[in-house]
This record gives sequence, structure tokens and C-alpha cells, in this order.
Amino acid sequence: MTETVDASAIRRALDQSRGQRTQITRGAPLPIDTAHVVGACPNCGHLGATILGFPDPPYAGPQGQPRYRGAKELTKFVEELFKNPPPLPAAEDPSEASKTVGQPPNWKGLCVCGAKIMPPQPDPRTGEMVSVEGATPRRVCGVRFIKAMPGSGSELVVEALSGGDGGVPYTDGVVIRTRLLRAPLDGAETEVSDTVDDETIEKTFGRPLTLAKTWKIALDAAAKGEEVIKEVEPGYWIWAGPKEDAGLEQRVKDLVGEDKQKAAFPLAMLPQMAPMPQGPAFPQWAYEHSEAIQKGDLRAGVVMDQSATRKLLQGQMERVGLGWQEQNDGMVLVATAGELLWPMEVPIVALGAAHLGWFLGETTAAAVGETMARITEVKRFADAVRAERPEITFQAQGTQLIPKRADGTLGRALNLMDMPFRMPPGSKDFKREIRFACDELPKNLDPTRWCPCGDKAWVCARIFPARVVEQFKQATQGKTPKIIEQWNDALLVAVISDDRHVRIPTQEELEGAGLKGDIFDRRLAEELPNSIFAVDVSMHEDKNQKRALLAFGPLVASVVINDHLISALHGACGKPLRGDEVSAVVTTPNVICLHEPGFDDDRLEQVLDMGAAMDGLPADVKPPFDLSWDVSLTAAPVGRFVNLNPAPPGQGPQQGPQAQAQAPRGR
Repeated sequence: MTETVDASAIRRALDQSRGQRTQITRGAPLPIDTAHVVGACPNCGHLGATILGFPDPPYAGPQGQPRYRGAKELTKFVEELFKNPPPLPAAEDPSEASKTVGQPPNWKGLCVCGAKIMPPQPDPRTGEMVSVEGATPRRVCGVRFIKAMPGSGSELVVEALSGGDGGVPYTDGVVIRTRLLRAPLDGAETEVSDTVDDETIEKTFGRPLTLAKTWKIALDAAAKGEEVIKEVEPGYWIWAGPKEDAGLEQRVKDLVGEDKQKAAFPLAMLPQMAPMPQGPAFPQWAYEHSEAIQKGDLRAGVVMDQSATRKLLQGQMERVGLGWQEQNDGMVLVATAGELLWPMEVPIVALGAAHLGWFLGETTAAAVGETMARITEVKRFADAVRAERPEITFQAQGTQLIPKRADGTLGRALNLMDMPFRMPPGSKDFKREIRFACDELPKNLDPTRWCPCGDKAWVCARIFPARVVEQFKQATQGKTPKIIEQWNDALLVAVISDDRHVRIPTQEELEGAGLKGDIFDRRLAEELPNSIFAVDVSMHEDKNQKRALLAFGPLVASVVINDHLISALHGACGKPLRGDEVSAVVTTPNVICLHEPGFDDDRLEQVLDMGAAMDGLPADVKPPFDLSWDVSLTAAPVGRFVNLNPAPPGQGPQQGPQAQAQAPRGR
């Protein structure tokens, strides 16, 4: 067995880490931690290496407790790489060609000397680690962990070497020596300390290693009865305290004052106020105190100044070459790149930072990185559309791509906020959408039974804001759709639909196809079973355990017009509501809320605000309408629903937090 290796070879391998990291992170939309690991074969000493990437999650990464929060946990994480090494292949090791074109060869788990060196691997069925018989993995000699530190102008480097200089491969009893380095983004790295501790990190980089570490200190103090307010960076405060208030509530109110850019938000309420980014929230990064926060035994929250978030976003966009425009009094920043754009809601970015336990510098960097990736994908989609139909001119207008035919007529808009991410260029779905956008039906086909995309269609009714009808009249030189029913600010309109598209025909077109009076009514009833909706649902409870079901999906509010559709929706969601009748509330075309009688009014406002946010309405914008009905759950279910987020079988809805909400949007 090899007891020592050439320490200078370990040094040369680790010195390549920053260059290797640049290759990995260049163009990445999110900050990425990387660990560069070098190890030696226990049989012959031949070196192998790997680079581990750890995408930080607002949008990606594993759920669960954080890898680390402070220096002590980070050191433990790095040392764990010595104790449980990853696969460390070498270029000279045996390999076999990949079956996937363009992929590197597959490592066989053997050293060039023939020794078995594959470490234990997870069983794909059980997830348990399974050892390879007779294998002893390469023993780790050195690790370089590199972390982005947005706002500091540098990256943090933790270097760990076994045996002091890396010359003694790690095994039980071998000392691991760590040191801390600062690596400016545009300069040479320098050693900061031969130890890794929180005080040195904050002094060197001007910020703690993670905000979760600062949160832990504040929550530990709150658990002991203290009340804490701390500004963690300009425009961002965290607060925590015990259940019994001793002035914290007033201090938070005083901090917000009359400044409309500032607002206070309890941690537990964040998912109820707006769609939050995917990734660990306080139940993970503050897991020691999670139960107490959810029960109300600890109070914790943030005060956000959205002007600070806006300024950081603008700076990040300028650094990466994106233009920007403000909309809705600065609530929305629209990133621009040539003809293309992508909107960012400033409050959502700020609340996302609070939800994930991130600094604003990290969150805004991630948001702008994600925006760049989105715009890149949108451009790829737009280029593919133009290549698919070169005879048609396509013009980007906001978040839509408008086709203009050779005869000067306009086609139907392509939604650039959605289609580029669901329909790969060249796919059947892609070609179908292009046909719908660009083509009209042949004259010999019944327009009430066929969609321009080529699929069969049917007649149905959908709810729209009144302004949609006005826009329709303008686009059709004064022609009107068939209006079935009218309420304040909303209309029930006859449409032609297939499983994906909805087209508003003129009343003249319907009557030309023979659909008027009783004939139209019969056709509408006959084709009701064709109705299909894709929905994302969530369950909510009030303080008395009354339940509400919130469904979000394209034009799903229209199911409120028919109890048979209501029953089908309720059934698709697992029939979570109790009783034969419930109340239905719709405030946008794409949201419906069903709630049990007696559901708390304040809680209902919170649920409806969440639905409006899911539909893209900024927090200060009034929903387009406000309609409510009593509906039956006992009618025979009719229609199809694809439930994207069903409740677990046999489980009731999870209890939502009951902390005091902010003022609801006007309704």
C-alpha cells in the first residue's frame, strides 16, 4: 500500500482549480460552489481527481438541511470529502466509450494499475450506499473548496491537505490541515489565515459566510427570550423574538414607518404571499427552530426595502450587459437584450431572498443569471420559429412574437414567457404551435369543429375580463364575440377550444356555422364533456381548520359556471373539501378558490392574494374582477382535469401558518 505521494504533484493539481472552476461557472445562471478533489490509488499511488459542483438553490439543488452555514460546518463538510471520497478517475484509467453521442467515456472504476478503486455508490432503487466488492477508493490527498461571495468582489477558497502538505493520503489518524484564501475575481489569490473561522471570514469578505449563520444567532437568542433586529445588508433587516412581545412589534413598525418601499414579512407567511423560488426555506436552514416558528412560539421575519433590491438588480444587469426598464412604479424591472425582454418582479426577488435565507447580493445575482438564461432560450426559440416559417415575418412585441403573413394579415401571438420552455424546436408540439399561430383553416373545414393547429375542436364558454372583449373589438375592426353572460367587469364568452388552444370567434362566424339560439345551447351542452384543464392546486386552512382549495391554470376560473365541472375539479384534487356545497370565488381568468362555509375572511384574502400573485399580478394591482357563487360538489363530474400538484393519498391538507398578514390588495 502506498503510504506517501509526491506533495508537489498534489500542489500542481490543486493550483489548476480556479481555471477549472472558470470553465464550469462561465455562463452559469446561478452561483456555484465547487470542490476540487485529488486522491491517490492505495495500491500504486497514481493520482486521480474530480470537480464537484453544488448549485445553490433558489432554482436548483437538493432539499434538506444546508451543507453548511458557518465556518465550523463548512470545515466539517470539507473534511467529509476526505472520509467519504467521491469517484476520482484519472485520464490513464481504463474506460469504455459512452453509448450517448458527445459524452465522455465511462470510467470502469479501475486504476491504471488494475486495482478496484470505485467508492460506494447509491442503489438506484433504495438510495442506500452499496460497496463494490474488493474495492478500496483512491485516498484523498487534497481538496480546494471555492465559494462565490457576491458583493465582496472575491471568491472564498478553503484548501485542505492531508498530512500537512498533501503528501500523505488520508486515512484514520492522518491530520487534515486547512487554510483560508481570498481570490479576487480579477487578481491573484492570497492566504488569509491558516484556520477557517467566522470572524476572519466576515472581516476579510465584509459579510458572513452565509445569512443562515446570522439567522441562527438571532433565533438562538430569541429562543432564550431576547428580541433581535439586525440590518444584515443595506435595505435588509431580520428580526426574531419569543412569543410574548416586549416591544419588538413596535420596533418593526417604526422601522418600516411611512416608507412605501419598505414592508415587514413574517417568515412563515412568505409562501402564502407570493410564489416562492424552489429551494430550502427556514424549515431546512433554520431547522433547529422550525417547529417553534411554525407553532408561533418564536416570531421571525424580515423588513425589506425594495428600492435596495431594485438598485442591486440594476447594477447586476449593467454588469452583464443587459438593458432594463422600470414598470409599475419600479415594482417590475424588464431586462432587455435587443428585441427580446424578460420581466423581473422586484418584490418577488426580495421575498425570495428572505425565503431562501440568502443575502440580496446572492439572490439578485441568481435572478439576473436566471434572466440571462431565459432570454438566451427565448432567442433560440425565436430563431427556430423564423427558420421554420421563413415566408412569414415575426416581430417581437413585449413578451409575444407576432407573425405577419405575406398578405399583410397578422397571425396569433406566440407566448415567449411560456412556449420556449415547453416546446423544443422541431418537436411535434413546436410545429403544432407554429401552425396555430400562422395558419388559417382551409375553407372546406368547419371552424367550430377544427383548430388551426390541425386538431379537432369544440365549442365551450370561458370567463374573460371585460377589457379582453374591448381589445377583441379593436383587433377585428369592431366585430363582437358571442357574449353568453355578463357581470361587473367580466364576461362569459363563447370560444372554440381544443386540448391546448382557445380561440375567440366572432358572433358572425358562429352564426355563419349555424350556431345560434337553441342550436348553440345544445351544442354547448353536448360538448361540455370535452372540457379539459391543467391545474396546479394548493390547500389552505384557517384558524378553525376550515379548508380552501386554490386552483391555478389556464382559464380554470370558467369551471365556476357549471357544477358538473366543479365536481370534476374537486374529484381531480382528491375531494379534500367537506360537505355538499361550498363557495367559489374567481378574481382572474386563471384562478378559482373553493372554500368551505365559514372560512375566515382574512385568511381568504391571503389565499386570493396568493392566487393573484401566481397569475402574475403585482401586489398593488387590483384583480380584473371579483365574482362569487355557491356551488355544489354533488353533481355528476364532467370534464377532464390534469392535477399538477395533488395532495398525498390519505392525507389532509397541511396546516398553513397563521401569522398576521400584510394589508391585502384591493378587491
